[in-house]
Amino acid sequence: MEREIKNPADRLPDNLTQFPGVTDDFQRKQLVIGFDFGTAFTKVIIGEDRVRYAVPWKKISDPENQYLLPGRFYLQKDGACDLEENSGQMISGIKMRLLDRDFGNIALLNTCIFAALVLRKTRTFLLENHSSIYGSNHIDWLINIGLPTDDIHDEELANVYKKVFAAAWRASTQPGTITSEKCEAALSHVKTEDSYSISWNKITTFAEFAAQITGYVRSPLREKDLHLLIDVGAGTVDTTVFNVHDVDGEDVFPIFSKAVENLGTRFLIKNRIKNTDVAEDGELGPFAPVPSLVRFSSLLGIKKSEFEKIDTNFR
Repeated sequence: MEREIKNPADRLPDNLTQFPGVTDDFQRKQLVIGFDFGTAFTKVIIGEDRVRYAVPWKKISDPENQYLLPGRFYLQKDGACDLEENSGQMISGIKMRLLDRDFGNIALLNTCIFAALVLRKTRTFLLENHSSIYGSNHIDWLINIGLPTDDIHDEELANVYKKVFAAAWRASTQPGTITSEKCEAALSHVKTEDSYSISWNKITTFAEFAAQITGYVRSPLREKDLHLLIDVGAGTVDTTVFNVHDVDGEDVFPIFSKAVENLGTRFLIKNRIKNTDVAEDGELGPFAPVPSLVRFSSLLGIKKSEFEKIDTNFR
């Protein structure tokens, strides 16, 4: 149950990683931040052996689902960053760059800023709402992140994500507003796995398709035998063929085939509106439904039949 903070003075400093007064000699409790970094929306879970807490985003969330955070942030001229809409420049399409294997400075900085903002609010949610459960513990934080890849051992992408999230953690724990300068400095200090405020061995990456299968196999919906899993997302379309059975009481789910392609709805929309004056935001923003072919025809001024040619690669 979330508690209401009636007096703003009662709020904890938002850069904390521990409950006030907790030191290293307190009993330790391990908590895992499950970070589902999506192209259109991000979802975050804090979990331990007994229980999971979905992090609500409330007024900055999808109006129909408070646990879906749109993948964007706002950048002020002085470098201050915020997830809440303000007069600053909106930065979106953050994961789209990574899906295109753009690991340049701008792509990594924008990802670091977004992750830092999310990590700070995630910790704040726990510290402000669950002190009765964890307030006498020193929290050992771990981070799990999904990777948009069909390679379980994609070391290049895994190292990029670990670098960015280690830097984001550092920036999120510094006093004051999260800024682009703090995140840029944090990224520049990631040199080795052992030189950071949260070590790389506490950041674990998983191929997203493997996480999808694991979630299904451990759910009440699980059935035996051959499966075809298709996940149509905003960035990728993930397709996996796998089997489900158990051996000596242990779950076994061999994967026979897998594919992760940048054919999701955001790429579809970008492909349809390239070389036009139609903006991705507004009607094509994260809270808007994907326009129908009729609406697209009106937006682009072309016949519905012409989309068959435009969408050839996606079909």
